[in-house]
Amino acid sequence: MNSITVRMGKQNYHFIMIIIISLISIVCYFIVENSIHEVSAITSNSDTKSNTQIKHVIVVSQGRRSFDNYFGTFPGANGLPKNLTIPFNPFPPAIQKFTVGAWFNTNNTFQTNAFLVNKGGVGSDTLGYNMNYGIWMTNFGNIGAGFETKEGIDYVVRSNNTYNDGKWHQVFVTYDGNSELKLYIDGNETASTKTKGQYPDITGTKPIRIGANSFQPEYYFKGSIDEVRIWNRTLDNSEILKGYSDNIYDPDRLIVYSSFENNETSQNNSTKVSLQPELKGIYLNGSSYYDIKIDVSKYTSYLKPFNLLKTKTDSPNYGENAYDLSYNNGQMNGFVIAQHLDGKDPRLVLGHYNETDLGFYWKFATEFVLADNFFASTMDTGFHNENYLYTGIPVDKSNNVSFRYLSNLNRTVFDELEKSNVPWKIYVDNYNPNLNQTEPALKKNRFINLLTQTPRFHYNESLNSNIVDLAYYFKDLRNDNFPSVAYIVAPNAEENAPRDVTVGEEFVASIVLALMESKHWNDSAIIVTYRESGGWYDHVPPPKIGENTYGFRVPALIISPYAKKGYIDSTLYDASSVLKFIEYNYNISSLGKRDADANNMLHAFDFTKAPREPLNLKTGFIKNLSLEVKKNIDKSKSVKIVTFIYLVTLPILTIIGFIIFWIVYRKERKSRLIRR
Repeated sequence: MNSITVRMGKQNYHFIMIIIISLISIVCYFIVENSIHEVSAITSNSDTKSNTQIKHVIVVSQGRRSFDNYFGTFPGANGLPKNLTIPFNPFPPAIQKFTVGAWFNTNNTFQTNAFLVNKGGVGSDTLGYNMNYGIWMTNFGNIGAGFETKEGIDYVVRSNNTYNDGKWHQVFVTYDGNSELKLYIDGNETASTKTKGQYPDITGTKPIRIGANSFQPEYYFKGSIDEVRIWNRTLDNSEILKGYSDNIYDPDRLIVYSSFENNETSQNNSTKVSLQPELKGIYLNGSSYYDIKIDVSKYTSYLKPFNLLKTKTDSPNYGENAYDLSYNNGQMNGFVIAQHLDGKDPRLVLGHYNETDLGFYWKFATEFVLADNFFASTMDTGFHNENYLYTGIPVDKSNNVSFRYLSNLNRTVFDELEKSNVPWKIYVDNYNPNLNQTEPALKKNRFINLLTQTPRFHYNESLNSNIVDLAYYFKDLRNDNFPSVAYIVAPNAEENAPRDVTVGEEFVASIVLALMESKHWNDSAIIVTYRESGGWYDHVPPPKIGENTYGFRVPALIISPYAKKGYIDSTLYDASSVLKFIEYNYNISSLGKRDADANNMLHAFDFTKAPREPLNLKTGFIKNLSLEVKKNIDKSKSVKIVTFIYLVTLPILTIIGFIIFWIVYRKERKSRLIRR
């Protein structure tokens, strides 16, 4: 009896294990089978109607590089000017001892302080961001003047009388460098204060601004300002009175003089001798300002652009503050000092590459289209600019967008594609969807792919199935179900310093060459661009759109059998133009005003001609890339192997399991019959 019980227990154990294995195999089979059918259903329509011959648009964003850094010497492009030199420090020198004077005329009452003249401005009590000197009118019409220390402590003198009476008045403020601050109105000393050895913050790099806050445009003055003078010394009472009475000034250490005649500014040793100045100056309307430009050659050295000898370099300083300094109100000459102030090699940002360093990119530019007027969407950094490529709007206008973990992009180009049943995919290098379940990974993934950390994409299986590993790009190219719109996201292949730029370049080339080898080449277009400049020098001032300024120029290539051969496209573009082209091509709605108003990228194409043949992949240096392409194709084969394991091996295991079960069952049944 016991032996029979033992045998029956073993039989039940085998039976249960076989059933469990079989059930697991069946479940795995149907899950994988179903997911593949879902993806195939989403991506099967590759013949979506379009307004061009382009059926597939592939977008590759490669990180942070400037146009001049990559194509500054490309023939025919708007590249580095000959004999270009950049000042080490283009900003007017900050001074410890000063005399600042101006004439002004206003009959306006202001809600807050309105600046006449200042350097450094107000708005931050941080070293380098404090006011070196300034003169302003209060909301009561009094005149105030003074400076801030490095610690942000204010030292101010203020008049008792008001001067918003519609008449011309002269104001001077002087500081001896360590003890006494004085204010003069119409030649007479009006107020003074002791400073007990304090001195102004002289570390900043803000401009000398007339009519608004120098730290950032605000606190506007409305009225006229004329005869601005700044000395790097302290004028005494007699000099100021003589200047007011006789209009004669000693030019010793006069660093700024402007009468605003034709908006001219000079530093010559002017000693005006007319008894009364001809007061007219510059009129400011309450929302405008004027930055004084001075010849800084006597204060600083100059550097020249040069060819980088290494494709792997240190990373420049980048970000909003570095970009603001580099931009320098459109003068495009603050790049070097922005690096120096951050402790970086100041010369590095002037380095650039050529056709020897970037052979693939220069080859593509020679054979297809190079856009030399393509700008980052904003002067911000990172998430802000990447957001434009998905939504066409600034991040601060996206409701519920967070810089921590999850965000909720309310409306993306992929939503519009989904509505119109236009197939799309986002191919992510080394994509692991399981990482999206942890907060640290979500925070990191927002820089990898905005959709993976957007809840409605992350938790919607239908939408989420369109976000796949990069290996599927090479796999899909061999099939009929290649999507109409594809974004390539490969953070580890981006060309941000200090990475070797040739690694990212070869990655992009492998994407392009794989398309050329596929049957989809004849109706496709690849747009390669960059998120932002990364601090690298570019000489073209970004245009303004409304009150906002574009970011610096970035490289952009348009590669297609319909792309014009060797064409330099100087049409104004940014990421919004990429969206515009996709929207036009697939008849979908614009996401907002920015992409609706953007220039379409049609200038880069010629659809009147037959599609061009791909580049000859068997000759020249392109042949050397075959290993990179093969590596990616092999990676895609590994995906196919995994699919094979689930779709073939597991069902076989299921069948084997049932066979084993049946054999064991028959054997045990026969044994029981014999014992009976």
